[in-house]
Amino acid sequence: MIRLPPLFGIRPPKGPVSDLFSACVNFALDQTGALTSRVPEMLLVEALQIHGKTHDLSPSWLAATSDQVLNRALQHLHADPSRSWTVAALASEAHTSLSVLDERFKAILRKPPVRYLTELRMQRAADTLARTDEKIARVAQAAGYGSEEAFSRAFKKHVGFAPSAWREKRTTDP
Repeated sequence: MIRLPPLFGIRPPKGPVSDLFSACVNFALDQTGALTSRVPEMLLVEALQIHGKTHDLSPSWLAATSDQVLNRALQHLHADPSRSWTVAALASEAHTSLSVLDERFKAILRKPPVRYLTELRMQRAADTLARTDEKIARVAQAAGYGSEEAFSRAFKKHVGFAPSAWREKRTTDP
């Protein structure tokens, strides 16, 4: 689970970042449509990166976004978690070596890349199961699993319940 501080502040940026903030806000105010829905996301990412650069961060997802190598790797994983990732392919996309990628994941996120990917997939699958009636086979495919059985085993190991039991629990819990 990604945990952010309950509250954090940043000083207004200076230079090109300040120009980006201003341009994004002005653009969002002037436009409507699909692209403008990404403006708050861009501003949040920039604010989190500024926060990460100005505060001592313990190993965390937020600290990883401030690391150039991990930031690139995380962008690729989050953009396409269902891809059949190998650590070598991820290292190539992040423009680094296998050993550097593995070392950074373990030092900053306290887990190897494959475990991070599995947790990301399970979080997304759990969210899909909780908020939709999507068939489990489709959720498995979207999570990057070739079979419903393999997905069900991984989901139960990660969450503690089979996907159908977890979905049922989520719909009956207050």
